[in-house]
Amino acid sequence: MESHLKNVCRSSEIIGKPVINLENENLGKIEDIILDKISGQAKYVILSCGGFLGFGDKFFAVPWAAINYDVIVTGFRLNVDKIQFASAPCFNKDEWSNFIATDFDKAITDFYKKTIS
Repeated sequence: MESHLKNVCRSSEIIGKPVINLENENLGKIEDIILDKISGQAKYVILSCGGFLGFGDKFFAVPWAAINYDVIVTGFRLNVDKIQFASAPCFNKDEWSNFIATDFDKAITDFYKKTIS
């Protein structure tokens, strides 16, 4: 990443970064980062995918532990194929209240359980 500090960066260096899978297919771009207010740890990255010019985008909450930074592509990798990713739990821009629901959080955790390293 652009930061000269090892293993740390500003959120502005993450927002907008691409997320690709192991087959180098684009899964989306990072729109936001969700932090745990108690621990201060990053819990999720929010990926936007689909739509046109920002309309119709779906948002996908991906556990921070499920993605890895790739210095070669200067973006993030997620070990999920594109077809599988299309069935991941998602929400629309105006549905953030659904995102904080316990059952939605469990669905996210269950979906990405195999990819968390």
